[in-house]
Amino acid sequence: MRACAASDSDGRFDIANPEGALLQAALRSGSVFNFFEPAYVQPGALAAAGLVAPEFQILTGTSAISVPNNVYSLIFSNVNGVTLSFTDQLSLAQQPGPLVDRLNLLLCGGRMADLARTRIVAAQQALPAVTADLDRVRNAVYLVATTQPAAIQK
Repeated sequence: MRACAASDSDGRFDIANPEGALLQAALRSGSVFNFFEPAYVQPGALAAAGLVAPEFQILTGTSAISVPNNVYSLIFSNVNGVTLSFTDQLSLAQQPGPLVDRLNLLLCGGRMADLARTRIVAAQQALPAVTADLDRVRNAVYLVATTQPAAIQK
């Protein structure tokens, strides 16, 4: 919301049920380690490789769909009075590479993988020519916001 200059009709940014919508809520983590333990091991290939994956502790089959759906709703509609502004990104709407690079910096701290960048740029280039600039930007914001580095803050 900071990257897109969010505003709210009453100034409160009321996000109903953040535990359900986003799996997390401010000041409601279960421990000092936040919402997941730092040594959590995801069963399967990651465990076999000896890797930890704390973020996967709160991921379920349902949340893998519901969280991106909530992100989509926030980007493409006015949810609970919260409105995003894409004014700063509109000048890049017709330039997929620079637009994705800007969003990578804003939403991922510049940590997006090259493969993800390539795929998002290709998706932007594949949009019909008649797609409005605002919709081009919203589409790019959604695709970048649902990448792994956008979900994990370091």
